[in-house]
Amino acid sequence: MHEFSGRISRYANRHVIDEWVRCFDGLPLNRFERLSVQAMTEECERLLTMRDRVDEVRDRIPRPIEEVYAWHWPTSRQQRELFNVTRDFFEAYYSALSSVSGVIARFVPAFGVNFSDNGPLLKWARAEISELTHDRSTELERARVFRALLAHPQQFPAYDWLTATRDGYEYIHVVLIGPKGRGKNPYPPGTSSEPFAGHGDWHFEAPDEVSVSNCLMSLALSVLARVWVAIAHRSHFHRQQTVEYGLRRLNPAYLDLGAHARGVQSVRDLEDLPPASELPAFR
Repeated sequence: MHEFSGRISRYANRHVIDEWVRCFDGLPLNRFERLSVQAMTEECERLLTMRDRVDEVRDRIPRPIEEVYAWHWPTSRQQRELFNVTRDFFEAYYSALSSVSGVIARFVPAFGVNFSDNGPLLKWARAEISELTHDRSTELERARVFRALLAHPQQFPAYDWLTATRDGYEYIHVVLIGPKGRGKNPYPPGTSSEPFAGHGDWHFEAPDEVSVSNCLMSLALSVLARVWVAIAHRSHFHRQQTVEYGLRRLNPAYLDLGAHARGVQSVRDLEDLPPASELPAFR
């Protein structure tokens, strides 16, 4: 159960990244620290580019016609294009998440940790970064697991995919489906152990790319705010700066990452949804 629902009202945008770059340009960083921050800002910008590219592909796919209770069916080519760009988005997400870990690695005195894998990074962030709410950290973990299924088929049961939409959410998205596996773990992690519209034994709906981008930017903002404070403490003139100040300084008015201001489309209240067998599915 989640505390909010509905559409995402505000998108993370490049003005936020521009503000990060501007704030860090004049700070006394060594070359390794500066390159790690540069890599993170570039990967975040690439993530936003891929987020927008998913929408560009989606916009070329016909929408449902609710007035006549009929559906425009996307072509096979359109579905493959959406699947491919969705996969590219989650690769960009993983790279951006890894770049956040890279910043933490270059500022170990500020964080006291270092990570070689993004799973432990997200567990640490959930426990240690107070402003990273449960909903945001859950969304980041779901995106990480979804990407793992796409990128490491040798580690999980085989999957197929389809595209689907639902009442009240007209955007077509990718759903992974597959047969129940053998052994102690017959279902891939993060999946729902039920068919989707009569397909497969389990399914995993792609997390919404706008929600994932917002949540990743929120994590990046929190990490940079702590770096900002650590750098300020190197100077005798700014020892009173706090994480709260860093969050305000680095988060311009263009972006509201509060849970009240956005609805995570990929994490919905299941009691409000029809059974999976009644959802429209394509392919």
